[in-house]
Amino acid sequence: GVNNNLSTFLPSVEQIKINRSDKAEHITNILRCNRWIIILGDPGSAKTSLLRWITRVFAESILNGQERVALEGDDSIPVRIPILIRIGEFAMWLKQYPTKTVIDYIGEHTWDSKRYCHDDNKNVLKELIAHAHNLILLDGLDEITDVREKREIVDLGTSLDYRYHQIIETKPPSILGGNQIIITSRIIGYQLHPLVGTFICHYAFLLMNYNETKEFVKKWLFEVDKSLFKILLNEGINLDRELVKVLSKRRYNVLKALLKNSSELLSNPSLLSLICKFTFQSFDKFNPKFRVEVYDHAVQVALHSWKNHESKIPERVLINFWIAVACYLHLNSPSGLIDEYDIKQLCFSTLKQRGISCDRKTLREYVCKLISIVDFNIGIFAERGLQTFGFLHLSFQDYFVAQSLVNGSPDEVAKRILTITVHPRFHQSLLLAIGWISWEWSSDDYDTFCNLLITLSTQYSIPFGTVLFFDALNDIQRLPSNSVIFIALNTLLDHPHYPSRTTYLITSLLKLHENIIIPWMQTQLKDEKRLSNFCQCLLQNTKEPNDKIQTKQKSMPSAVYQQLWLLHKISESAELIIDQTLRIIMRSTNISDQIFNKDLSLYLLSNNISISHIHPLIISVIIAVCDGVCLTDEKGVIKIDFSIKRIHRQSSVLTPIIEYSSNNNESHSIKIEKLIKKYESIIQKSLPSDSSSDVVDSFIALICLQGVLQPLIYEKYDKYEGLSLALNKLKRTWFYIKESYKNCLSSNDELHKISFIQSEVEMIMYEFFLQLDQSDEEQTSFLIACASAWKKLDKDCNKLWKMIQHHKLLDPFLTNQSENLAILISVERQRIYEAKESIQSQQKDLQLFAASISLARLLQAQHHCHTYHLKNTFLIDSTDSTAIYFTVTNIHDRVLRIFALSFIVDMKDPLIFDEEQRDQLQCAMITELQSLLPHVSLLTGTILFTRCYTLCSEQMTRVIAEKFNDESLNEQSQIGEAVFIALRQLKNSNLSHCLSEFAKRKHNLSDLLQLNSTIFYHHFNKTTSFISSNNVLLSLMYLFELIFDTEILRIYPHDSEPLINLYASFGTLTIDLVEMCEEYTDYFLFGIEKGPNLSKLKDVDRNVIDELFHVLDLKISAPKDFTYQ
Repeated sequence: GVNNNLSTFLPSVEQIKINRSDKAEHITNILRCNRWIIILGDPGSAKTSLLRWITRVFAESILNGQERVALEGDDSIPVRIPILIRIGEFAMWLKQYPTKTVIDYIGEHTWDSKRYCHDDNKNVLKELIAHAHNLILLDGLDEITDVREKREIVDLGTSLDYRYHQIIETKPPSILGGNQIIITSRIIGYQLHPLVGTFICHYAFLLMNYNETKEFVKKWLFEVDKSLFKILLNEGINLDRELVKVLSKRRYNVLKALLKNSSELLSNPSLLSLICKFTFQSFDKFNPKFRVEVYDHAVQVALHSWKNHESKIPERVLINFWIAVACYLHLNSPSGLIDEYDIKQLCFSTLKQRGISCDRKTLREYVCKLISIVDFNIGIFAERGLQTFGFLHLSFQDYFVAQSLVNGSPDEVAKRILTITVHPRFHQSLLLAIGWISWEWSSDDYDTFCNLLITLSTQYSIPFGTVLFFDALNDIQRLPSNSVIFIALNTLLDHPHYPSRTTYLITSLLKLHENIIIPWMQTQLKDEKRLSNFCQCLLQNTKEPNDKIQTKQKSMPSAVYQQLWLLHKISESAELIIDQTLRIIMRSTNISDQIFNKDLSLYLLSNNISISHIHPLIISVIIAVCDGVCLTDEKGVIKIDFSIKRIHRQSSVLTPIIEYSSNNNESHSIKIEKLIKKYESIIQKSLPSDSSSDVVDSFIALICLQGVLQPLIYEKYDKYEGLSLALNKLKRTWFYIKESYKNCLSSNDELHKISFIQSEVEMIMYEFFLQLDQSDEEQTSFLIACASAWKKLDKDCNKLWKMIQHHKLLDPFLTNQSENLAILISVERQRIYEAKESIQSQQKDLQLFAASISLARLLQAQHHCHTYHLKNTFLIDSTDSTAIYFTVTNIHDRVLRIFALSFIVDMKDPLIFDEEQRDQLQCAMITELQSLLPHVSLLTGTILFTRCYTLCSEQMTRVIAEKFNDESLNEQSQIGEAVFIALRQLKNSNLSHCLSEFAKRKHNLSDLLQLNSTIFYHHFNKTTSFISSNNVLLSLMYLFELIFDTEILRIYPHDSEPLINLYASFGTLTIDLVEMCEEYTDYFLFGIEKGPNLSKLKDVDRNVIDELFHVLDLKISAPKDFTYQ
């Protein structure tokens, strides 16, 4: 059965990823700059050769009496004594001496079982380490199979020379003093227990490219010819040099042709060396496509040589012997070595199991013959040291272990493989075994095996069999059937363990050709849950990995994104998932190819049309439909731009834009009208129930081009589902752009990052002011619209508000600070005292009303000034709180009393009343409102309702709705318009019907609401050139305001979605009725020295304020001798 003991191996979910950048770092530079170096590479990538070369270079420098080792160019580093250690041999030694450390091993250590130094020198090495004069090279961290042992060895390694920790890590190696450490490991398995530290630098071998492999072959042939000549000359044999050159050139041409047709196989130095060797020995055609074929050929060549030497022992016996030795070494010897006694015992038992003979004497003779092969050295297995044996390369050991796995039925082999899948030491053997099966087995058996490998491991938290299958793709000769591959992909995608899906699916997918991926997507992603899982994996793949070691992963084929978009027709929810996914991917991934709307991209590119030459209305259409906004962080400064490559979906509505752009004979206004008619034609040809992307996109384009200047033009579409969907999509556009902006801000200093975009907004304002035909009112409106749009992207727009204040849109009294709070507080206390003595009830109420609110705010300001003396900073002094409480409760007029209470109860930082008092007052206010609202006028009731909105019940809402319905029947009523504006701000779904009905009857709705998008729309129509402006930012500002303003169009869509904002962030910066009332209350009731700017008042606002004055029986006057803080 399948081994379910995972104690030996638990793959890390966050796999270590290696940065295979195109830029190679030379080893000499790495040595010069780093104290701790980890070098990772695939089998045969020359990790051990590199360490041996470094050891030789340093040793030669010491022998030559040099104080520094010359590196590339003029660079050099101090000489350090190289100590080369095979970690596998150290692990074997550690089993004999479990209490020892790496320091203890140095001096005792071996290489291929040969002592590195004599006994009289071993203490010298320890002393040199203690004095920090060594280069310690640890080879083969991956050779440790047990996770616990590997952790111990890593911990021992990281604690090496702890006494000199500061010397090692803080000084560069180019400075004298301090040890230097280099560790090598295979990539697979390293992530189980990686070395992590601030000063530890990871590097990986780059695969050789074509030119490098060609150079490798040329040098290999040259060096072999050179060595051959030297040997033959020493033997007194002279060769025809011209003939040798001809043969050498012939071999080179054979290899060169092979390189052109090969894949990454020949970019591995070890494999390429073997192939060079085979070509040198024979001109027979050899064109391998995968690893196992190279190793098999090497074994066949070796067997042929051995057969000529010893023909009495069958080849199969020798192969079984090698298989037995390989399995023994894999399981028992991290060093890959076996002594003479053990190998004879192993050979004896192998021959006996194979039934060679039952006679012990005969078996011993057989053993002696087999061992004699080592002396012949046929290039596979040899004596590595004194009476110590091993394979010449670990890859041959991997190959023979693979051979032990592939015997039996598909079911037996699949189960056998799964039992050792969790052991990292067997990983390469497993890959070679699957490669062999794909090469030698029949298609049916191969499919059966793959299916079993995939399905038998699905019950684990990590689908080991499926992961192994995809890891082996580079080693197989042919793929199994598509149905098997689909099952494998689905196994990953449907896996209940989320990290398993996100970790393995995309990396596995990228190993397949798109002619497999696309049919899989078409047939297997129709289920929404599976589609959602796939999108999650794509998004996870776009995130920056947390590991310092990253990979330059193969990019996702464009066809995958195109096919994903085509799946949006499955359902509306599927389209939402796909839309969100593609937006994020296009914005966060480095896209090199045009994926969507290639015709528009080609037109703009071929005609050299830049974004600065495109009208903002057209840009707004493209962004609203397909996005394309780029937010880049350049040295802490965020810039907003647009890229046609970043658009995240296909859309037919962009095709007419090409016609618009190519029309150079007509004016912009005529071309826009033609565009509008095209989109209207698309909508009119569709059914009201049509919710296709073409119809929805047409609505979006129509809204962007027409704006909401005349909302009634959309009334004819009140039965169309597409209009409602278009409004929702517009909201999503704003939401995603804002989220992207927030993500840009999240990593560094926000203060510096916003400066560039804010200055761009200011430049747009400045250019607007330069237009001579702008009135003061238009300039004011445009400034407010810009600030409002900017706030929808970034809440921090203080600088813009200061700019607006500079243009006298806000009055200085809102920011001036008063210094003498004590005098002002005493003035208010005196007003309260005088009011209590007053006989006139109405005058008394007004004084108490104004003074109670003013005193509460002054006490808050005083509290802020003395906060540092107080421990309890969330409540004013209890004596002051009591005084305000009795002042408010002495107001007899119920309207004024509720108003005053609503202001004071809502005051925070600090609070005026404690929690118990606030609860009592709020209960009293609710009772008063319930009895008062049915009996007051609509305007008074609305003011009370909006002021105390959080306390109002559904019953109170219905009272206001009934009053509003009665008033709204009078189409000339300005009170109805004022109430409509006030109630819209509440976003109350219970009021949506009456507000919608009122809006439908208003022909001046846009003027009534003074929508900011219409300000930008007028600006676009009046301006002839936008080249000097940031068109993208200008378009976005219009689009943001338009998205918010299109809420009024929800009076038309047939689903009657409530007039409630789906995003809590939705709001407006326009100084509306409520803000006006607060400013005027400050001015008339609290005695502020200077009132608000009257020029910014709308006519309807004036009427509402006048009605407020009438309700409170006030005159437009204020005491001139009173200043309020």
